[in-house]
Amino acid sequence: MNTWINTKLMPPIMKFVATRPITALKNGMLYVMPFTIVGSIFLILANLPVKSWADWMVSTGLTPYWNVAYNASFAIMALIAVGGLLILGFRMKVLIRSQPHYLLLFVSY
Repeated sequence: MNTWINTKLMPPIMKFVATRPITALKNGMLYVMPFTIVGSIFLILANLPVKSWADWMVSTGLTPYWNVAYNASFAIMALIAVGGLLILGFRMKVLIRSQPHYLLLFVSY
């Protein structure tokens, strides 16, 4: 089974992954990884599904602050992701000297 996967399945998948648009999308998403991690931590802190934790968060009044931090980090992440994808689109234009796929890069996120 492992041999079949390595010889039949992986080559077409790797060929697809190595295309320029997919590589640009992959690299663009690497820009936003820290914001995803930080925002997820704030989301977990605000909405941990443990009754005692939820009661404590409501009694201390910290839940709105965690939600603001979560929303801010994900909003910044969206702006950086779109900007990063557009920057990579400009780089692709310079590298391949052809029409870049700005619309694909913008709409993909």
